[in-house]
Amino acid sequence: MKKTTFLPCLVLVLFFTVTVNADEAAYQAGLDSLKNGELNQALASFRQAAAKNPNNREYAQEFVVLRQVIVMRSQLDKETNAARWNATAMRLRTYYEQKGVRSLLLELDRKIHAKNPSPNNAGLLAESLTANDKADEAIDLLAKLPEKTPFAQAVLGLAFLKNGNKDEAQKIAEAIAADATTVPLQFRLARLYAGLGEKEKSVSTLKTLFEQLPPSQQAGVRDLCKSATEFAALQFDVAFVAALQTPSKVTESACSGGSSCGSCPMRAQCQGQ
Repeated sequence: MKKTTFLPCLVLVLFFTVTVNADEAAYQAGLDSLKNGELNQALASFRQAAAKNPNNREYAQEFVVLRQVIVMRSQLDKETNAARWNATAMRLRTYYEQKGVRSLLLELDRKIHAKNPSPNNAGLLAESLTANDKADEAIDLLAKLPEKTPFAQAVLGLAFLKNGNKDEAQKIAEAIAADATTVPLQFRLARLYAGLGEKEKSVSTLKTLFEQLPPSQQAGVRDLCKSATEFAALQFDVAFVAALQTPSKVTESACSGGSSCGSCPMRAQCQGQ
């Protein structure tokens, strides 16, 4: 009698295990395809993962967001309104950067820079070039800039670092340190310090960065820190890990951003203000 009961249970356990492994495998395949810039293939994998495990919200969210990204991507080249084009491009850029889609990020940054060759856009393009093993092109691009902004210089330092020119990278880190008061610049400076082996300065800069970040933005920047190649050697360092958990000093509204205060769960606390 015990054997009769045991066999069906064993079958159920094996079935559950295979199902779980199948949805995780599909999800991982989607992430791999996404990083390779294979958006349609990634979408199919996320759809498969969500179908195998409908209760996993992460699978469903990845599928829905990527589907929207594919639509935005198809609409971008057809958009004639400059403001809408820029807004769509920036949304796509944020997604590509957060997901590590380096090839598509470079393609998009070339388009953005072609439309507006500002020092900031040149810096973003140079950063994408460096991430795609085109540091020489990045250095050449930034060398031609008539205005040497701290942000562009920070990216130039990272390009020099990628090329193995630590002396030039060190000079730039020292030159821009006093100007590193914004989060984008602090993020690049912290990476520069890490790549130069100056862990204490890198960690200190990261702490300042996270203190200035609104709580809702910390998780996204934390993910960027974990994927940045300059931080690779620090991933298990106690001080680095602690820096990524630095609490924000920014007071952030709990407003849900919905269309109406009437159904908002926070209404009782803010009285609709």
